[in-house]
Amino acid sequence: MTETHAVDAKETFRRVRRHFSPALAVAGKFTGQGAVEASAEGCRVTLSDGRTT
Repeated sequence: MTETHAVDAKETFRRVRRHFSPALAVAGKFTGQGAVEASAEGCRVTLSDGRTT
């Protein structure tokens, strides 16, 4: 069963800053180039900007 949700990278990083640490949010933005994980299937991960890894 696959469930999809709209992923908003800005909201995700806002929550990371609020609940964890501002430094962690900055590091996540830098390493992911502003994108967050949107979905995954097996070893393939799709980011919020459409890129796959």
